[in-house]
Amino acid sequence: MKALVFAVNLPRIALTKALSPLSRSVFYSRLSALTCTEMREPVLPGDRWVKVRTRMCGICGSDLHLITLRVHPMVSLAALPKHVPKGAPKYLGHEAVGEVVEAGSGVSGLKIGDSVALASGPACEAAGLKPICTFCQEGSRALCQNRSELKLPADMGGGWSEYFVAHESQLFRVPEKLTDTEAALLEPTACSIHAVRRRVPRRGEHVLVVGAGPIGLNAIQAANLFCPECSITALVKYPFQAEVARSMGAQHVVFSRARDLYEQIADLTSGKVYTGKFGNKVIVGGFDVVYDCVGSAGTLKDDLRWVKTRGSVVVVGSLLEIGPFDYTPLWNQEITLLGSEAHGVEVVDGEMVTTFALAARLIAEGKLNVSPLLTHRFRLAEYREAMKTLMIKGRSAAIKAAFIF
Repeated sequence: MKALVFAVNLPRIALTKALSPLSRSVFYSRLSALTCTEMREPVLPGDRWVKVRTRMCGICGSDLHLITLRVHPMVSLAALPKHVPKGAPKYLGHEAVGEVVEAGSGVSGLKIGDSVALASGPACEAAGLKPICTFCQEGSRALCQNRSELKLPADMGGGWSEYFVAHESQLFRVPEKLTDTEAALLEPTACSIHAVRRRVPRRGEHVLVVGAGPIGLNAIQAANLFCPECSITALVKYPFQAEVARSMGAQHVVFSRARDLYEQIADLTSGKVYTGKFGNKVIVGGFDVVYDCVGSAGTLKDDLRWVKTRGSVVVVGSLLEIGPFDYTPLWNQEITLLGSEAHGVEVVDGEMVTTFALAARLIAEGKLNVSPLLTHRFRLAEYREAMKTLMIKGRSAAIKAAFIF
């Protein structure tokens, strides 16, 4: 089968990193660790596993971070053991939708022909562990306490390959009402919903969404849905993002490169800007809630200076980099800093539901409009053009891209 994989080849990775200041195109050139190649078609590793023929898979920002080598070797995740054997290629793509073509004898909830979306990575159930951890019991498999202990086959495929295998607990049966585009966007949509549910806005609060990619734009929709009485501001980089942010429900838009950014934010929130030496600025009385859908040291520094006393910052972005930031506002303003990892379970109107199921329901009911976010589609063989498109968003006006099979 054809698959797009990341080869764990240290000399090639080092060469790519060294050449990247000359041209970012080296990350998807013939020199890079990213290759489209013929791989062995995966086989079921157990009786509760399912084989899926891929129809579509999104290109996530976390995939791009790996491809462009924006992964610091000293982040905490780098200390954890890997699932697959050392030296095995890394299959990419987790925003996948496809059709079940084979099911093990122990599979009970799925059958051949079902449309499914990949809802989570492998966790306790995939490893056959008993009892499963507390988080897997509640349905929050992204927080599985045993995921770093799992030993998995090397040839499992991924969303960027023609076939992949997954444990039935990892798959979500797609409702008939959803298109493949909507199903492929379930995973990032669920991430946005989970972030907003970590700290739901309240009536009259000022909300800031940092970043206007799929996660940020869906966070705008979700915040509007769960609290229509809040005021939402989007922090964007490009004019085309501003237009989409407004269409998703942002009442205000500010540009991250504006010279008077602090002054604009203060005006929106009735805050006051204080300026010290060396251009050091802080706002007293800012946003009640900030959803950081970028997650860099730079955005986190600003988040803490733009949120009001006893406000909340929810970190959704996943840049795997290490950088210093000023944490004094955390204690000086008693700010609550929350993390949001993927998705899990939510309690909405007294009902406990998985974030994936909630996302599917809201899309099917027309309460979330996600299809416009998928702006570009590529065949797997066009992966270089796909990477280029996503690396020049200012010119390509790309929000989300996906591979189609």
